[in-house]
Amino acid sequence: MTLKYFIGLFTISIIVSCSMLSNQSTTKVSQTDTLIVIVYDTIRVDSTVVVDEIIEKDVVNRPPFQSAREKIVDVIHTTLDLKVDWMLEKIYGDAIIHVKPHFKSIDKIKLDALGLYINSIQIKTDSSLSPLKYSYDNRMLDIDLDCTFSRNDTIIIQINYSAIPSTLYERGITDNPYKQGLSFVKAEDTEDGIFPQAWSINQTTSASCWFPTIDSPNQRMTQDIYITVHNSLMALSNGELIYSTLTRKDSTRTFYWKLDKPQAPYLTSLNIGKFSKVSEKLKDVDIEYYVSKKYELEAKNIFGNTPEMIEFFSTLFKTPYPWKKYGQVAVSNYTMVQWKIIRSQFFTILFKQMHVNDLMITTKELLLTSLHINGLGTQLPARHGVI
Repeated sequence: MTLKYFIGLFTISIIVSCSMLSNQSTTKVSQTDTLIVIVYDTIRVDSTVVVDEIIEKDVVNRPPFQSAREKIVDVIHTTLDLKVDWMLEKIYGDAIIHVKPHFKSIDKIKLDALGLYINSIQIKTDSSLSPLKYSYDNRMLDIDLDCTFSRNDTIIIQINYSAIPSTLYERGITDNPYKQGLSFVKAEDTEDGIFPQAWSINQTTSASCWFPTIDSPNQRMTQDIYITVHNSLMALSNGELIYSTLTRKDSTRTFYWKLDKPQAPYLTSLNIGKFSKVSEKLKDVDIEYYVSKKYELEAKNIFGNTPEMIEFFSTLFKTPYPWKKYGQVAVSNYTMVQWKIIRSQFFTILFKQMHVNDLMITTKELLLTSLHINGLGTQLPARHGVI
């Protein structure tokens, strides 16, 4: 008797469930429906949409499948030595790239390099450098290695180049005027109106607009970056600042940043300007805010929820924040077309020409996204679509 009762109850539940699923296959969403309201501790996320049409379940706005780029070569380390020409909005660079064959032996290597001006390419063997032959179509460097290397070999390639990212669209190399990787801001257009700025936005394949690499989110590399700028400016990048040295002869200062944990190439960050630094600490994580001088006293009001957010995501993912530092920098002259948050291992770049009070509201929402990516996204494979 008991068995028959449970069988009957189970059958009824299946019929009811199927009926409910059938009714949910299409959904009419009104113009004012709030689809999601999530409350985690003190963090509230509201998402309101405006939809007039019938939404077919699991079909609407589904993007085409994009597989990860095939890995023939692994970039394992990149060293950049950069100098800036503000008049020409130009970068002069030396890139030393350490690569290994991913599986099969290779005698050629292809690197992404959008519109770079290539002066020389050499390979380092023992303590000497030898020139390499290459072809270049303003998008891809095809380098002949002169011999065959196996997956057990580390290949060190040195490229001397320059880049003017702001000209890529007019030269027909990119089809988007905002795809330039590194942007320059004239002094008169910055917050203080005195000092120029430059900042990078590489997501997800624009790093190659200002340095040669394999510009794919499924690559992982450590890096050393040397940036030489006028002594009045500060240069920020990923990882730990090892030193900054003044050259009195030409009043320049070189900043050396070292990242000893691997990251995707597009997360390589470069920010130059006159910034005031405000710091605080959460356990072993250094938290740094870089803002223009006028916002120095407001920095902790603007970014003050950052420690709480780091703890929130660490608890949510049951994983401590994996980096030694979390830095945020506010820069000037970012257009509304490009308005977004930029995620790098250690720098969240916030762009907005707005009131401080408005910025305090906006950053709470934006930092959630950045911390989520920094805390978890860089640990996931590229197919998850978050890196």
